[in-house]
Amino acid sequence: MPTRIRTLLALLVGSLAACCASSAPSPTTVEAAYDAAQANLETPEGQKYDREFEAQTSPRFESAVKSCLRSHGRPDRSNTSLLFRIDATGRPVETLLLPETKIGACVRDGIAGFTLPPPPAPDYWVIIQLNFTT
Repeated sequence: MPTRIRTLLALLVGSLAACCASSAPSPTTVEAAYDAAQANLETPEGQKYDREFEAQTSPRFESAVKSCLRSHGRPDRSNTSLLFRIDATGRPVETLLLPETKIGACVRDGIAGFTLPPPPAPDYWVIIQLNFTT
């Protein structure tokens, strides 16, 4: 195949990939979300946001956890992390669990309508650790 045709095909395939990738975002992997949340915590803005986030949301999260613990009787109390991708207005647009647990899923569902503090940047990942003592 002539070089010019190969080049045109490569450009066409690259253009199609860029087109399709931007119109249908793929789900974020748990590992990528976790890494992004950890990276955010390492910046001064991220540390400031983490303090504000905790101060404004702790009572609501605590209430959701208590409700889930009551409603599930003797649930698996394995530690889990909730990962939130938050848009510029503070609306969670994606929530992941690491690992997936019944209590984690219950808390995720229980806080689905929450509006969170607006983050320092759009598409901002935060992490909440649910640690249980047995």
